[in-house]
Formats: sequence, structure tokens, C-alpha cells
Amino acid sequence: MKLNIHQIFEQISADIFVIKEQNQNSCTITRVRKFLPETTVIDSDTLYLIDSSYSFPPDFSFPAHMLFINQYPESVPSVFLSCSVLTTTDISIDSLLYTISDIIAEYQNWECQILQCILKNSSLKNILQICTEMLKNPIAIFDMQQNLLMTAGHVPDISTKGELWNYVLSHGRSPDESEISPNLNSLLNNGRKPFFFQSDNRFHKIKRLIAPLYRNESIFGTLALSDVSAEFTPGEYLNVVQIQTFIEQAIQHTTEFAFSSKHMPWYIEQLIRGKEINQEVLFFNLARNGFIKEKKYFVWTFQKDSADGPSIKNFIPNISYLLNLEMIYNYSDQIVAVDQNLEHYHNLTLYKKMTNFLNQCHMYFGQSMCFENITELHTAFMQSQIALSQRKKEPGI
Repeated sequence: MKLNIHQIFEQISADIFVIKEQNQNSCTITRVRKFLPETTVIDSDTLYLIDSSYSFPPDFSFPAHMLFINQYPESVPSVFLSCSVLTTTDISIDSLLYTISDIIAEYQNWECQILQCILKNSSLKNILQICTEMLKNPIAIFDMQQNLLMTAGHVPDISTKGELWNYVLSHGRSPDESEISPNLNSLLNNGRKPFFFQSDNRFHKIKRLIAPLYRNESIFGTLALSDVSAEFTPGEYLNVVQIQTFIEQAIQHTTEFAFSSKHMPWYIEQLIRGKEINQEVLFFNLARNGFIKEKKYFVWTFQKDSADGPSIKNFIPNISYLLNLEMIYNYSDQIVAVDQNLEHYHNLTLYKKMTNFLNQCHMYFGQSMCFENITELHTAFMQSQIALSQRKKEPGI
């Protein structure tokens, strides 16, 4: 794992100050070495510890990363250095060498542990929790509708800076700030780099660090922190950049959150798969789609006779128009629709009309019983699958 000097010296108790650096966010350091007078080969990925009493010859080729003990020597032309730091505390080179070596090893072990979890398909929650080991602030993942997917790290009980976290944890989503802070959407859609954000509303005093999360070149959510536990530093920012990469890799492999259909909201897909969902998040988003919590529903499932011809998702507009439905999705080479119009249930006139259309498209359908609670969507879906199989064996109404 390649590190930036900030990630290293922010974990050292000695007083260390950056003197000069050309690229603050560049991560190139993989090891630390003592600089010796006989050193002839200079590596660009090495942080060299140098005694300030050393006198450099005029034609010396300076390392990219140098850490001086006690004072900055006048013989060093800092213009040639990409990054140079010094310590103002009386500390030995050997002690600093061991300390920095341990920090680099800790980062490498951290990376190795996370990558092993990703390869083993560990839960995204577990991976995110390991990621927070290098952070001073708690972290959360949101989808693009600002629904809270999961959190990791400890949220301290602080009245002012904890206000935003209290809102997120109690409502299961981030406050909608797109209208009062239109630049937030602009920042999200303007590249992949994490960015700092402060809103214009009652949370304006809280500084946030937000990283867009992509899957298959499409943005599907964000990684977000606030400065609830500690002020943001260059090292914390660079740790988030690395965590952003880890989480995007994990999303590609995880089966915990299925992203098989970009047209189906994650909470519907989770329900179909029998997963639990935060109730407030669920009903807040269902209400946006016109779903009425107090009304019963049933499930339609449509499938093609064969894989030949156009994709089944091309028929979603036709079926949506025929049934006058908004909650209709493409899922696992099928079309799944949630219907709260109980006049459609066992309606022979509608069935005939539907069957005529489906026969022309070489499709057939299955239907579940009526259910009262949307959290039983998995059971309703499985019932529709059974009905679908039976209709394939015995075509007709």
C-alpha cells in the first residue's frame, strides 16, 4: 500500500511539520530508511530519515521524501523536493525509524485484511467496520436517494456536531438538501474525488466529507463522514480516498446488496430476497412511488417463453400502461409488479386482455395472493413464482 506523508506523521506524537510538498494528495511511500552518507541509490517510494547535521554535496540527487531530525539544513535546496518534513522534538532517528515502520506495517496489514474480506465475500458491514480502524470519525453509506444503508464507527454523544448523525440514525436517511444546496448534486456528478461540503441549512456548521461510490461506471451511492469526533486532516482525507476504493471493490463482489437491476430500487430488491429493511426508510421511499401502507397488495410476475427475441424489460412500458402501475421492475429476466388495485385481482376480463397481449409477446404470468404487509414481499414473490410455473405447464386463464 502506498502512503502519503500526512498519513504517516499524523499518527506520530512528535511535533512534525511539513516544509514543502508539490502534490499534497500523492501517495507514493511504501517504506522508510535511514539516510546514510554512503547511500547512492535513491528510491522515489522511500521516506528517508536524515540527521540535520549532514552536509549535502552540491551535486547531490535529493530523495523525493525526506524527514529531517530537529532542524531543516540550509544546504538543502527545497525547490527540488516533492515533500520534505522536519521534527522539532528531540527524538532519535532509530526511534522514529521503528515508529514509522510500524505505521507503514499497520497500513499494509489493514489493506491486506480488507482485501481478504472482500475475496471471502464478507459482509459489507464488516468490511466498512474494518475500514474505520484508520479513521477518527464514524462513516456511513447512502444510496442515491439518500437512504442510509449502513454505518460503522462510534458516534459520540455531542449535541451540536452530533445533530446531523442523530437525524440520520433516527430517520434512516440523510436530510434532503438538494434544493437549498444545489451545488451538492453538481459536486457528486463532477468526478469521483471525495469532496468537502457544508450545507446552507441548520447543519451548516457541520463539515462533511463525501465520496461518490460507483459500480460498473454508474454512481449508486455515497460514502459520507462528518467532523463529529475530530477535525478533518489531510491524512483523514487520504484514508477516505483509499476506503472509497475498498468499498467500490467490495460492492462488485458482495451478495449482501444485489445491484442486478439499476432500474429496481435496492430496498425492493432486498425485500424480494427476504432481507430486512429499516422501516422508516422503506415506507418513506414507497410513499414516493404512491404505495399506501394501509392498503393490501399482490404481486404479478411475467416471464418469456424463451430467451429469443427482444429483452423482457422492453415490455415494461406496455404492461405498466395495461395495469396502470408505477411499481413495476425488471428482475432476474422477469418483470415483477406490485399492485394495490385489488380490482385487478382475479379479474377475468383483465386476465383475457392480458393473456391476448402476452400471447403475442410469447410471455405468460403468475400472480400471488393478497398481502397486508409489504415486508412479506418475498413470500408474495415466491407465490407468484409457483403460479408462474403452474401456468407454464397449463396455459390458459
